[in-house]
Amino acid sequence: MLPVRQYTIGQRMGLGFAGVLVVAGVTFYIAKQGINARRKAELDAYRAKRTKSAEMPIAPAQRS
Repeated sequence: MLPVRQYTIGQRMGLGFAGVLVVAGVTFYIAKQGINARRKAELDAYRAKRTKSAEMPIAPAQRS
């Protein structure tokens, strides 16, 4: 069996802080990936709509 290590209060605080930083970093990374995917999907939809509207013929103006 492994011996149990006793940490000082400073070491425990340091380990806790490092753990919080790791969790925050992973959360930030996952959120950033989701935001980038949504932005790309919106940009692709915008470009497809713009290309489609550019291909449509413009009706001549009616004179009265």
